[in-house]
Amino acid sequence: MRFLSDKSTYRIVNKSRQLGFSTVVALECTHSACTRRNYNANIVSTTQEEAADKLRIGDMLYSSIPEDFDKFGFKPIKYKNAEDVLAFHMPPYTSTITSKPGTSAIRGGKKDMYYDEAAFIKEFPRLYQAGLPAITRGEGRVTVVSTPFGESGLYHELWNEPKWSHHKVPWWESRFMVRGGSYDAVAEACELAPEMDTVSRVDMFGSEKLIDILHSGLRGDIIAFQTEYECMFVDEAESYFTLELLTTCVDKRFPIWKRYPEEGYTPLGDISIGVDLAKEIDSTVFTVVDHYEEEGVERKKVVFIYATRADYEDQFNELKRLVAASGARRVSIDATGPGQMFFEKAEREGFGANVIVEGISFTNAKKEAWATKFKGDLQTETVSYPNHSELLDQIHGIKRTKTTSNFYRFAGKKDDYFWSLMLALYGEGTRPVRFYKIGW
Repeated sequence: MRFLSDKSTYRIVNKSRQLGFSTVVALECTHSACTRRNYNANIVSTTQEEAADKLRIGDMLYSSIPEDFDKFGFKPIKYKNAEDVLAFHMPPYTSTITSKPGTSAIRGGKKDMYYDEAAFIKEFPRLYQAGLPAITRGEGRVTVVSTPFGESGLYHELWNEPKWSHHKVPWWESRFMVRGGSYDAVAEACELAPEMDTVSRVDMFGSEKLIDILHSGLRGDIIAFQTEYECMFVDEAESYFTLELLTTCVDKRFPIWKRYPEEGYTPLGDISIGVDLAKEIDSTVFTVVDHYEEEGVERKKVVFIYATRADYEDQFNELKRLVAASGARRVSIDATGPGQMFFEKAEREGFGANVIVEGISFTNAKKEAWATKFKGDLQTETVSYPNHSELLDQIHGIKRTKTTSNFYRFAGKKDDYFWSLMLALYGEGTRPVRFYKIGW
């Protein structure tokens, strides 16, 4: 109600996902268009579907108004109902709501401007600038609504503008996300939740579905949950893997070999090798990982890391030697770009009958799955590695940034060691196993 009662010229909303604020925007515009003559509003959304949905909601509101409300001026004639326009009142008093995606141009005229999920509209800065002249005359105003999208961009800048009227709406202000669903439960959550940490307040006040989203859907990813549900602008430059988390899994007793020893290491389980092929500024990196079980728990130990800038033929010969010396059962190769020919050569010539060779094309989905699984292994301390400075620096240098498509991108300034590690640890998801003949 405080948002609907706010008559400020500049309003901005920082909200949780799934609160229904798009519906609130549609209802406010429809109410204004029905009760005021010559009123105009322009709603800008992320997609055509989102834009059309707001007009459908507005039309549903209009249809729900009893016919006898016409005499009170609450149900005027519906003048137009098109794909991107909903209008009421006959000319020359027509009030119009125009709803279009962020890919469309904003036309001139005197009107209210609404931007829904502004942080995710690619052309938001341009559209915002184009829309400002529309409020120059009369009582026009600008309303910007969004979920946070990192500590950058125009939406973040506007949120920190003191002259704007601010509305912050985290999940605990919605009875649909609070356990019990009553207004009393929401009141208690609003009083206590802000002073608690994320996990504690979700476990105490969150609905069963919200608890499941945090712990299962997001796999305990606090940063993602805070961004989507708790109105927090998370620094895009923040490392996804903290130094504190990384150091807990360092095995300082394990040696760092310059060459894989022909003798000196006996595998505890089965060996895999990850191969990240050199790009312009990186090296080709081979990472050897031992997969084993200890007291019923699957564990992974990084045994050896080797980087080279030799030509591809020498790299291939080095890989053959490494497979033979380590007894590897799986070799996972980055098959993106120059890695494709490397993989084809490995598949064609082979490393022995008992060795699985995988060629893996990197995608954002694969990278996200690997990074989140690796973070889980770090948190449960089921992975270990030597105190290798370059490896640790690159892992700590991995940044997670959110794309405008609402997906996450993982990358670092230099990340060849990191992706070689991911290939060795996880690959296509096939655990390296030994092959035995029956009777052995």
